[in-house]
Amino acid sequence: MKQLKGIPTFLLAIKFVFTTGYRCLYPLASIVALRYDSITTANVAVVLAFMQFVNMFGSFLSTSAQNVMGMSKLICVCLFAEACLTLMMAFSTTFYILATAIILLGVTKGFLFPTILAFTNSLFNKEVQGVTIGYIEIAWGLSSLVGMPIVGLTMNIDFRLPFVCLAILCTLLCMFGFYFFKSRNLWHMNGHEDAGPTKDSEASVQDVVVSNDADIFEREEHGLDRLGVLHDLYHIIHSIFHTPLAFSIVTSTITTMMSMYVMFLSFGIWLVQTHGYNAAEVGAATLTVGAADLLAEFSLIKILKHFEHVKFLVVVQTCLMCSYFFLAFALRPGSNIAIGLGAVFCTFYFFEMIIVGQMGLIGRVRLHVQSGDDKGNGTFPAANFICSALGCVIGSLLGPVVWNYGNSGPGIVGFATSLLNFSIWIIYYRRHGQDKNIVKA
Repeated sequence: MKQLKGIPTFLLAIKFVFTTGYRCLYPLASIVALRYDSITTANVAVVLAFMQFVNMFGSFLSTSAQNVMGMSKLICVCLFAEACLTLMMAFSTTFYILATAIILLGVTKGFLFPTILAFTNSLFNKEVQGVTIGYIEIAWGLSSLVGMPIVGLTMNIDFRLPFVCLAILCTLLCMFGFYFFKSRNLWHMNGHEDAGPTKDSEASVQDVVVSNDADIFEREEHGLDRLGVLHDLYHIIHSIFHTPLAFSIVTSTITTMMSMYVMFLSFGIWLVQTHGYNAAEVGAATLTVGAADLLAEFSLIKILKHFEHVKFLVVVQTCLMCSYFFLAFALRPGSNIAIGLGAVFCTFYFFEMIIVGQMGLIGRVRLHVQSGDDKGNGTFPAANFICSALGCVIGSLLGPVVWNYGNSGPGIVGFATSLLNFSIWIIYYRRHGQDKNIVKA
């Protein structure tokens, strides 16, 4: 439809700029610490962990914000907020001002990312959601391949320069978004509605929870009064635990993100402390991460057209286990840096395939929220982003600690979590078989 033309590309651009803005802080954490007296990489890691922690609150409130404000408006507001916060980061005179801006950026991220996913699920048929989300997630790879190297190079010139550039880009995207959504009659679209006939959904979610594996969970509290947010939270958690696909996704998301952020922080520490890299060199080294992410996203678009979703996740978890095992040896002192970068490439390649592959299943899970008529477009994406943020919090806090125990630590942690996730998906696949369509209750 003409109404949908260009929307995935615009959402890709938004996610590219936003992802670059917060993701660059991880490999450059040691460089940021050097800018301020008495600040260590561990201090920056704590701030990044707190950023992901408050991200959970933004994700939890994102569905309500979508319903009240509208998804298109919320996306534009988040872009404007990032423009202000990156300017605050650029002109921060103390570490505490920088930390405040980073933490508030986490709240904005919590609102924006679930909204982009819910917006996509509302506009596109479930048959193409995985491919569409995979296309949008190219932003993740581009942020590493293009965004972070540019941030590193410009930061080496002046610490403020990359953040000023990001603020300008966010402002331009915000203004363009207003015109773009208005011209397609999507400006007033909220979390209660779909864009029209583009969405293929026949499931009723007024009294049931429905997942793609046909788990239908009857509501037990018909006679209860509405108890607001806490009651909704209870229903969401209860529904996830009684929906095998939802439980598999959130468990895998938490553990995968935790191990990845342990590795991501360790990657920057390894480059700066072991090999003496500066900001520009760290930025250049992230080309390895970007190439892996981008190749994974393009591969995923092709593979998911021909490969059954859950079986695909089982196979890729096996590959990720092998990559982490390789990483445990490749980062040891005395190892060639090319071998280390090769191990990092493999790890990020399979990590990206898993995360985006799981996101393609999110649109097939429907959760009922008692205090609203949400159709499931925003509820489970928000819940999954909360779980993703929880994994990032744990990984950000553990990163420097794991590294201090030895260079092989990130690989060992990643291997253990990948083995757990492999077990989860193989059990799910054997019990529930191939993906089933959402059924009408």
